Amino acid sequence: MNIEDCNVSEKPVAPGLQKAAEKKPKGRFGAGGPPGNRKAEKHGAYSAVSPEEEQERIQFENDLMADLADDVSTAQRALIRRAGFLEIRLRRCERADSKGLRIADVHILSWINAQRLLLAALGLKRLQASSPSLSDYLQKKAEEGMRSKCAN
Repeated sequence: MNIEDCNVSEKPVAPGLQKAAEKKPKGRFGAGGPPGNRKAEKHGAYSAVSPEEEQERIQFENDLMADLADDVSTAQRALIRRAGFLEIRLRRCERADSKGLRIADVHILSWINAQRLLLAALGLKRLQASSPSLSDYLQKKAEEGMRSKCAN
């Protein structure tokens, strides 16, 4: 006995669901809004990379490779590529901010954190400024105190 031999009727469909749902345009004017609407314009953080930005990215990636060593693995190259991509986005944000344009802070902070994690994964260490010893600091403060007393 085949399934085709069974006399199974299809389940009835509700009257409103018989036709395929037609796509309705969004809003009164459709998906794009009224003529002249500029809401879909991007602020530039997601637009295509310009030739100048491509050169900046290549320079940044070359600098990172030079910082690492002569022997860079494929995985490290992939991380360097991602870090270069994020560097371009962050530089765009800085340029937009200098022009007075606003980009969502959530994006900027997440990109900064992602870049920080990529650079940490590559093994690049944050250099800290050398701090004076306690005795040097106290001696300097004492000398400053003596100068201020002599000046009065």
